[in-house]
Amino acid sequence: DPHTSVGVTAAINLKKQGVPMVCLSTAHPAKFSEAVEKAAGEPVEMPASLQKIMEKDSRCELMDSDVKQIKDFIRIHAIHSSQ
Repeated sequence: DPHTSVGVTAAINLKKQGVPMVCLSTAHPAKFSEAVEKAAGEPVEMPASLQKIMEKDSRCELMDSDVKQIKDFIRIHAIHSSQ
């Protein structure tokens, strides 16, 4: 996926400076099917479980880059999101 490729590029650049690096990706290839298909040259199958998620409304919260504010938001909303 495009986000992972950015992370890998950053990791490669830092590794050149002697910084040990691990890059993990959690996105399913089907989430970015166009980019993956272009790079791999073959179609990516969309699992039914991911299709259901992709059909849901997207939510976005803008907030300051304040660690306490972000932790509080996660703590409050994690309980409600899992129900």
